[in-house]
Amino acid sequence: MTGLFLIWLTSSAWASMLDLRIGDMICNTCEGKISEALDELPFLESTTVSCDLGQACAEIKGPIDENVVSSTLKGLGYSLLSIEEVELCELQKSSTPQNWQDSGALDVQIISSGETVELDDHRSEGKFTIYDFAAPWCGPCHVAEKLLKQYLSDHSDTAVRAIVLDSKDPKTSFNMPAAKQHLSSAPGLPYFVVVDPKGKVIYRGVDVPKAMKQIDKRR
Repeated sequence: MTGLFLIWLTSSAWASMLDLRIGDMICNTCEGKISEALDELPFLESTTVSCDLGQACAEIKGPIDENVVSSTLKGLGYSLLSIEEVELCELQKSSTPQNWQDSGALDVQIISSGETVELDDHRSEGKFTIYDFAAPWCGPCHVAEKLLKQYLSDHSDTAVRAIVLDSKDPKTSFNMPAAKQHLSSAPGLPYFVVVDPKGKVIYRGVDVPKAMKQIDKRR
Protein backbone atom coordinates (compact mmCIF):
# COMPACT_ATOMS: atom_id res chain seq x y z
CA MET A 1 0.00 0.00 0.00
CA THR A 2 2.01 2.97 -1.29
CA GLY A 3 2.52 5.89 1.04
CA LEU A 4 0.78 4.24 3.99
CA PHE A 5 2.57 4.51 7.34
CA LEU A 6 1.51 1.63 9.56
CA ILE A 7 2.32 0.62 13.11
CA TRP A 8 1.46 -2.82 14.50
CA LEU A 9 0.01 -2.46 17.99
CA THR A 10 0.57 -5.03 20.72
CA SER A 11 -1.65 -5.91 23.65
CA SER A 12 0.33 -3.52 25.89
CA ALA A 13 -1.29 -0.61 24.01
CA TRP A 14 -4.91 -1.68 24.46
CA ALA A 15 -5.82 1.29 26.66
CA SER A 16 -4.42 3.90 24.26
CA MET A 17 -5.78 5.76 21.24
CA LEU A 18 -5.54 5.20 17.51
CA ASP A 19 -4.91 8.27 15.32
CA LEU A 20 -6.05 7.81 11.71
CA ARG A 21 -5.45 10.21 8.84
CA ILE A 22 -8.09 9.70 6.14
CA GLY A 23 -8.24 10.87 2.54
CA ASP A 24 -11.23 11.78 0.31
CA MET A 25 -13.45 13.07 3.14
CA ILE A 26 -15.44 15.70 1.26
CA CYS A 27 -19.12 15.02 2.00
CA ASN A 28 -21.51 16.08 4.75
CA THR A 29 -22.13 12.50 5.83
CA CYS A 30 -18.49 11.36 6.01
CA GLU A 31 -18.11 11.71 9.75
CA GLY A 32 -21.12 9.64 10.76
CA LYS A 33 -20.43 6.88 8.23
CA ILE A 34 -16.80 6.50 9.23
CA SER A 35 -17.47 6.65 12.97
CA GLU A 36 -20.17 3.99 12.77
CA ALA A 37 -18.09 1.68 10.59
CA LEU A 38 -14.96 1.89 12.76
CA ASP A 39 -16.95 1.40 15.97
CA GLU A 40 -18.24 -1.88 14.53
CA LEU A 41 -14.69 -3.26 14.34
CA PRO A 42 -13.98 -5.51 17.35
CA PHE A 43 -10.82 -3.65 18.35
CA LEU A 44 -12.07 -0.03 18.23
CA GLU A 45 -14.70 2.03 20.04
CA SER A 46 -15.78 5.64 20.73
CA THR A 47 -14.56 6.91 17.37
CA THR A 48 -14.48 10.66 16.75
CA VAL A 49 -14.12 11.96 13.18
CA SER A 50 -13.36 15.40 11.75
CA CYS A 51 -14.06 15.96 8.06
CA ASP A 52 -12.30 19.35 8.23
CA LEU A 53 -9.10 17.81 9.60
CA GLY A 54 -9.27 14.55 7.64
CA GLN A 55 -8.71 12.72 10.90
CA ALA A 56 -10.29 10.11 13.16
CA CYS A 57 -9.49 9.07 16.72
CA ALA A 58 -10.66 5.85 18.36
CA GLU A 59 -10.13 4.06 21.64
CA ILE A 60 -8.29 0.74 21.28
CA LYS A 61 -9.84 -2.31 22.94
CA GLY A 62 -7.87 -5.10 21.25
CA PRO A 63 -5.04 -5.94 18.80
CA ILE A 64 -5.25 -3.73 15.72
CA ASP A 65 -5.56 -5.19 12.23
CA GLU A 66 -4.45 -2.40 9.91
CA ASN A 67 -5.63 -4.25 6.81
CA VAL A 68 -9.17 -4.46 8.21
CA VAL A 69 -9.14 -0.73 9.01
CA SER A 70 -7.90 0.10 5.53
CA SER A 71 -10.40 -2.16 3.77
CA THR A 72 -13.26 -0.82 5.90
CA LEU A 73 -12.46 2.74 4.88
CA LYS A 74 -11.90 1.74 1.25
CA GLY A 75 -15.33 0.10 1.21
CA LEU A 76 -16.85 3.44 2.18
CA GLY A 77 -14.93 5.28 -0.53
CA TYR A 78 -12.13 6.72 1.63
CA SER A 79 -8.40 6.07 1.83
CA LEU A 80 -6.26 5.42 4.90
CA LEU A 81 -3.24 7.73 4.77
CA SER A 82 -1.66 6.86 8.11
CA ILE A 83 -2.39 5.04 11.35
CA GLU A 84 -0.57 5.53 14.64
CA GLU A 85 -0.90 4.69 18.31
CA VAL A 86 -0.91 7.79 20.51
CA GLU A 87 -1.63 8.65 24.13
CA LEU A 88 -3.98 11.45 23.08
CA CYS A 89 -5.12 12.35 19.57
CA GLU A 90 -4.58 15.88 18.26
CA LEU A 91 -8.26 15.85 17.40
CA GLN A 92 -9.15 15.36 21.06
CA LYS A 93 -6.68 18.01 22.21
CA SER A 94 -8.49 20.60 20.11
CA SER A 95 -11.40 22.32 21.79
CA THR A 96 -14.67 21.38 20.19
CA PRO A 97 -16.46 24.46 18.83
CA GLN A 98 -20.00 24.95 20.07
CA ASN A 99 -22.99 25.53 17.83
CA TRP A 100 -24.84 28.84 17.74
CA GLN A 101 -23.14 30.32 20.82
CA ASP A 102 -22.53 33.78 19.37
CA SER A 103 -25.48 34.96 17.30
CA GLY A 104 -25.62 38.62 18.31
CA ALA A 105 -28.97 40.24 17.53
CA LEU A 106 -29.99 37.58 15.00
CA ASP A 107 -33.28 35.72 15.54
CA VAL A 108 -31.62 32.49 16.68
CA GLN A 109 -32.56 30.15 19.50
CA ILE A 110 -31.24 26.77 20.59
CA ILE A 111 -34.43 24.82 21.27
CA SER A 112 -32.92 21.43 22.12
CA SER A 113 -29.60 19.99 23.24
CA GLY A 114 -30.66 16.51 22.19
CA GLU A 115 -33.88 16.06 24.15
CA THR A 116 -37.21 15.61 22.35
CA VAL A 117 -38.70 18.79 20.97
CA GLU A 118 -41.81 19.74 19.01
CA LEU A 119 -40.56 21.95 16.21
CA ASP A 120 -43.82 23.78 15.58
CA ASP A 121 -43.88 25.01 19.18
CA HIS A 122 -40.81 27.10 18.40
CA ARG A 123 -41.72 28.54 15.00
CA SER A 124 -41.01 32.26 14.68
CA GLU A 125 -44.38 33.86 13.96
CA GLY A 126 -44.55 35.75 10.68
CA LYS A 127 -41.10 34.58 9.56
CA PHE A 128 -39.48 31.81 7.62
CA THR A 129 -38.05 29.43 10.20
CA ILE A 130 -35.02 27.21 9.57
CA TYR A 131 -34.70 24.28 11.96
CA ASP A 132 -31.00 23.48 12.00
CA PHE A 133 -29.95 20.03 13.25
CA ALA A 134 -26.26 20.21 14.11
CA ALA A 135 -23.57 18.88 16.44
CA PRO A 136 -20.25 20.18 17.83
CA TRP A 137 -18.17 17.45 16.11
CA CYS A 138 -19.74 18.16 12.69
CA GLY A 139 -17.41 20.33 10.59
CA PRO A 140 -19.96 20.99 7.82
CA CYS A 141 -22.43 22.13 10.50
CA HIS A 142 -20.13 24.98 11.47
CA VAL A 143 -19.68 25.95 7.82
CA ALA A 144 -23.47 25.99 7.37
CA GLU A 145 -23.85 28.05 10.53
CA LYS A 146 -21.62 30.78 9.09
CA LEU A 147 -23.68 30.86 5.90
CA LEU A 148 -26.92 31.04 7.86
CA LYS A 149 -25.67 33.86 10.07
CA GLN A 150 -24.83 35.90 6.98
CA TYR A 151 -28.22 35.09 5.45
CA LEU A 152 -30.09 36.11 8.60
CA SER A 153 -28.14 39.37 8.81
CA ASP A 154 -29.39 40.20 5.30
CA HIS A 155 -32.96 38.91 5.77
CA SER A 156 -34.80 39.98 8.92
CA ASP A 157 -37.81 37.85 7.92
CA THR A 158 -35.89 34.62 8.62
CA ALA A 159 -35.13 32.88 11.92
CA VAL A 160 -33.13 29.85 12.99
CA ARG A 161 -34.17 27.38 15.64
CA ALA A 162 -31.25 25.07 16.40
CA ILE A 163 -31.41 21.48 17.59
CA VAL A 164 -27.86 20.81 18.79
CA LEU A 165 -27.10 17.11 19.27
CA ASP A 166 -24.62 18.04 21.94
CA SER A 167 -21.95 15.33 22.16
CA LYS A 168 -18.38 14.78 21.04
CA ASP A 169 -19.07 11.87 18.67
CA PRO A 170 -21.63 10.94 15.99
CA LYS A 171 -22.79 7.70 17.61
CA THR A 172 -23.87 9.46 20.79
CA SER A 173 -25.50 12.29 18.88
CA PHE A 174 -27.58 10.04 16.65
CA ASN A 175 -28.75 8.06 19.68
CA MET A 176 -30.18 11.19 21.31
CA PRO A 177 -33.99 11.45 21.60
CA ALA A 178 -34.23 14.45 19.23
CA ALA A 179 -32.31 12.57 16.53
CA LYS A 180 -34.53 9.50 16.86
CA GLN A 181 -37.59 11.77 16.81
CA HIS A 182 -36.73 13.79 13.70
CA LEU A 183 -33.78 12.30 11.79
CA SER A 184 -34.81 8.70 11.07
CA SER A 185 -34.65 9.32 7.31
CA ALA A 186 -31.95 12.02 7.31
CA PRO A 187 -28.69 11.12 5.51
CA GLY A 188 -26.53 12.96 8.05
CA LEU A 189 -25.69 16.35 9.53
CA PRO A 190 -26.23 19.18 9.05
CA TYR A 191 -29.91 18.70 8.32
CA PHE A 192 -32.49 21.42 7.77
CA VAL A 193 -36.26 21.68 7.93
CA VAL A 194 -37.58 25.00 6.63
CA VAL A 195 -41.14 26.29 7.08
CA ASP A 196 -42.76 29.38 5.63
CA PRO A 197 -44.46 32.07 7.78
CA LYS A 198 -47.67 29.98 7.83
CA GLY A 199 -45.85 26.88 9.05
CA LYS A 200 -45.81 24.96 5.76
CA VAL A 201 -42.68 22.86 5.19
CA ILE A 202 -40.90 24.11 2.06
CA TYR A 203 -37.58 22.28 2.37
CA ARG A 204 -36.00 19.24 4.02
CA GLY A 205 -32.39 18.31 3.35
CA VAL A 206 -28.69 18.80 3.96
CA ASP A 207 -27.95 21.64 1.51
CA VAL A 208 -28.14 25.08 3.09
CA PRO A 209 -27.91 27.01 -0.25
CA LYS A 210 -30.93 25.03 -1.50
CA ALA A 211 -32.79 25.85 1.70
CA MET A 212 -32.07 29.54 1.19
CA LYS A 213 -33.16 29.32 -2.44
CA GLN A 214 -36.54 27.88 -1.43
CA ILE A 215 -37.05 30.80 0.94
CA ASP A 216 -36.06 33.32 -1.73
CA LYS A 217 -38.56 31.79 -4.19
CA ARG A 218 -41.41 32.33 -1.73
CA ARG A 219 -40.46 35.73 -0.35
